[in-house]
Amino acid sequence: DLKNQGTVKERLVGDCLLCASFLAYAGPFNHELRQAMIFEDWYQDVNTRSVMINPEFKLERLLTTDVEIAAWSGQGLPSDELSVQNGIL
Repeated sequence: DLKNQGTVKERLVGDCLLCASFLAYAGPFNHELRQAMIFEDWYQDVNTRSVMINPEFKLERLLTTDVEIAAWSGQGLPSDELSVQNGIL
């Protein structure tokens, strides 16, 4: 488990870079364009610059918790990916 934590730590910089990019730039766009920006443009760019990043990167893992998503759902927010992203923003 300690070895796994080292790998997570190494990938944290790239993961945080993508999350910060999402928070700063993706808000006004629809789900399809957000996905394209994050996973086709930014993710690939970070990879080409040799910044380590989680190959199974998901915004929700770093920017919220299951408990928070459940609370939003209890208040009427749908639990689909777009709604969760909007809740994060």
